[in-house]
Amino acid sequence: DIEKGNDAFATPKSRFPFSDHRKDSVYSDYCFSFEQMGKIFQNWLNGCSVYICAGCHCHLAIQEDIISKQFQGRHGKAYLFANVVNISLGPKEDRVLITGLHTVCDIHCNCCQTVLGWKYEVAYEEGQKYKEGKYIIEKAKMEKITQCDPLDSNDDLDL
Repeated sequence: DIEKGNDAFATPKSRFPFSDHRKDSVYSDYCFSFEQMGKIFQNWLNGCSVYICAGCHCHLAIQEDIISKQFQGRHGKAYLFANVVNISLGPKEDRVLITGLHTVCDIHCNCCQTVLGWKYEVAYEEGQKYKEGKYIIEKAKMEKITQCDPLDSNDDLDL
């Protein structure tokens, strides 16, 4: 039984430690990564619209996890995501951003090590608390791909 994803990197489901207990979660279609003997395996996301690293095309997030497209990054527009995969976190640091003081960590692509944006760890102003635990990815650092067939919709066809 092979896990969904890119066939070149397919791995037996039995080797995925999270595959059984998350069946009812919103991430049941995710191919979870784990580290085995020092090698990090990539997460491959299922969904019609997937955001990928512009540098190496590693999967990062699905469209359904976008909270807002109205953010500003260091290099222009940025999106706020609820969940992101295939990233590593840099050290925590306090930064004064447009909306005030926050504790953030830079996020790096696991594949090419490009700095993609940051993760909000702490928001000090009450009106900004919704950002805690969320991720900013700069639009210039990602691309959007479409993986589904337009004919594979859930709409009933009139025959």
